[in-house]
Amino acid sequence: MFRAILHNIRHIVLDFVAPELCCVCRGRLVAGERFVCTRCLMELPRTGYYGAATPMSAVVANGIAPPGFTAAWFFYNHSSPYADIVRRAKFDDRPSLARYAGVLMARELIAHEQSLVAAGSRQMPFSAVELLLPVPMHWSRRLHRGFNQSVEIARGIADVAGIPVGDNLVALKRHPKQSRRRADKRRKNLVDNFAVADSHELDGKHIAIVDDVVTTGATVAECIRAISVSGARPASIGIIALGYVGD
Repeated sequence: MFRAILHNIRHIVLDFVAPELCCVCRGRLVAGERFVCTRCLMELPRTGYYGAATPMSAVVANGIAPPGFTAAWFFYNHSSPYADIVRRAKFDDRPSLARYAGVLMARELIAHEQSLVAAGSRQMPFSAVELLLPVPMHWSRRLHRGFNQSVEIARGIADVAGIPVGDNLVALKRHPKQSRRRADKRRKNLVDNFAVADSHELDGKHIAIVDDVVTTGATVAECIRAISVSGARPASIGIIALGYVGD
């Protein structure tokens, strides 16, 4: 009882001294809100890209397996305050924000699938995904940052959807930061950057590579190349990302 009282007092004091703010609009969050306020969530620039036939499908089209489920939660624009959902998670040491974003996205994917089922759609559903493979981070960068945001996003999705998170993708070397680089430079930076461990674990599975933002698709494409040359035989390869940089 006494601990509960102290816990409540602590939260009251912290809320007064350093209230939790929305990472998008910087407005004060109210009870029941986490990281992003209800208004900003309602106005999130959603892509509507959920399924096997989206603009992201071209990235996985040359893989060893057929294109699988692809999804991007919102359009990512560097100048938009919504970019802070990703930026603040990565650079402000907030892995819990990345994980919660994965939770929110998964909830919407499930709700979208339920609406498709009700309408009799035969699109490849989100529930078909059997394994989430986060884009890996080299150990030296992970040591510096303390976490891999793609892993946290995947864990958030798993919290809701119950899809296992694999660690089969491995980063062999540390590549330069990709932001604001041209597509050809991105591809060059990533050549032979990834490998696959225990490739047999992917055989026959519908897998989805999880990333924070898909821009040119160079990172995902290199992950797919690594899967392809590893000898793995997945049933399909898809992509799930928080942000997507459209044309």
